[in-house]
Amino acid sequence: MKFLNYADKVQVMTAARRKGNISVDHKNVMSCFISADLLKHRKLFDSAKRELASLSISELRYGIIHPAKLLVTFKGKRHIFDVAPQAEAFVQQLKSKHPTHPEASESASDSEQR
Repeated sequence: MKFLNYADKVQVMTAARRKGNISVDHKNVMSCFISADLLKHRKLFDSAKRELASLSISELRYGIIHPAKLLVTFKGKRHIFDVAPQAEAFVQQLKSKHPTHPEASESASDSEQR
């Protein structure tokens, strides 16, 4: 939510924290309060998550765990990354071992046609 007046924002956030979950028509409107710094840290994993999403590997699952770590489960083994460069290196390893990625299959088909 955006507020024009900072004091109003502080009052709403304080009341929301005191109350806990706020729901409208049985749907949560406010439940979790995450700092801007934490959101920025989580956002660093976005490129790795996009790359993981583009892979079509059935035994691959991933997500962000609290506070800001990327959890990747591949073939039943869990990998937890604290920093984005480690996660991106792992994604590159997966891409090289599993050429089911569209870009990899395009380059392979281009070399076969020649």
